[in-house]
Amino acid sequence: MPAYKDSVTGTWFVKFYSKNWTGENRQIKKRGFATKREALEFERNY
Repeated sequence: MPAYKDSVTGTWFVKFYSKNWTGENRQIKKRGFATKREALEFERNY
């Protein structure tokens, strides 16, 4: 999944879907990464 750059703050964020323990899809959004690499690494390790 891609990482996006926030034009207002200049930081990177990721947004993706994951299933929770009940089987429902949840949108995960984490913001404030300094680099794109950090954002993608967070997503891979989630």
